[in-house]
Amino acid sequence: MGIDKYPNTDTTSTKDDENTVVWSSEKVDEGLEAELNFEKTVRDVLQVTEIPEETDVEETCKDIVFKKATEKENTEKGFDFSFRDPRTGEWIPVDITTAKDHHVLNKKMEKERRVGVKILEFPGKVLERASMGCEKDYLEVYHKILTVVFDS
Repeated sequence: MGIDKYPNTDTTSTKDDENTVVWSSEKVDEGLEAELNFEKTVRDVLQVTEIPEETDVEETCKDIVFKKATEKENTEKGFDFSFRDPRTGEWIPVDITTAKDHHVLNKKMEKERRVGVKILEFPGKVLERASMGCEKDYLEVYHKILTVVFDS
């Protein structure tokens, strides 16, 4: 399938008409399911504390915590979750993708280089099995978080 650009036809938007909407081979429902499975894996299986979006985390917190992006962050900045780096106290934005199309993945990697959103690429079935406690799959999620998000 690939990615295609279409003119922004949202007449309620205050954004410039030059903006384009990018469509990809990553199906919306698969993407949402992947996000839910990722969230469940991180929160319930890996037991990382999920922070409500309006909560401030104390500077002294030395644990890794995460939060789901607000709808505005997801739409405007293009990320799904943020992890707090306990070493620096900074939030690291993360985009989950199940896309297989190289054009889509290249576009996402370019976004990572440009704005610093870390891209976590998973086959959807890995996230599904990880959310159910499959050790091989949740360890893959765990290692990808450590290596991609925290550069460890």
